[in-house]
Amino acid sequence: MLHLITSKDNNICYLTILINNLTNPVKIRYWFQIHSIVNQIDPEDYETNTNKFLYNYYIEDNIPDSIRNIANAIINRHAEMQSRPEDKQEEEIIISACEKHINSEVVQYLEAYTMTYNLTVESIYRLMKTSNEEDIINTISRMLGVDNDKIDDLISYSYGLYTIIDRGR
Repeated sequence: MLHLITSKDNNICYLTILINNLTNPVKIRYWFQIHSIVNQIDPEDYETNTNKFLYNYYIEDNIPDSIRNIANAIINRHAEMQSRPEDKQEEEIIISACEKHINSEVVQYLEAYTMTYNLTVESIYRLMKTSNEEDIINTISRMLGVDNDKIDDLISYSYGLYTIIDRGR
């Protein structure tokens, strides 16, 4: 199970997937939790939940509050994973790909909240050996075969990055 945390302009996005094994074929939904530090996004932009995408929107006072709520979601998903039979459990990966100036802070907060569950957080900057967000966007664009301007908002950035990382697992 991949947990991806991204950020842009005082907004933090937690993205993972929800799988419904009871349907045939198996249905996968991409679950976006958008945490806004300032009320600058219209929640109505994210209220359209389709069979493929699920959005939840939250307004937070600060980054630690956002990360605590995201960490709680990850911990709950981890508990759900641990309750499955051993052969149905997946490897869990938490990746932080936030803007460079807050990425280390986000990684520290996430690790503090998830440490007792033996969950570690990888920084995208260490993982991809890149130094800035532009390099990551260029890499994602090339790998997806799209123009850079197609991944200029938080949702498309998160989804594009998730798609790339999930391919390599």
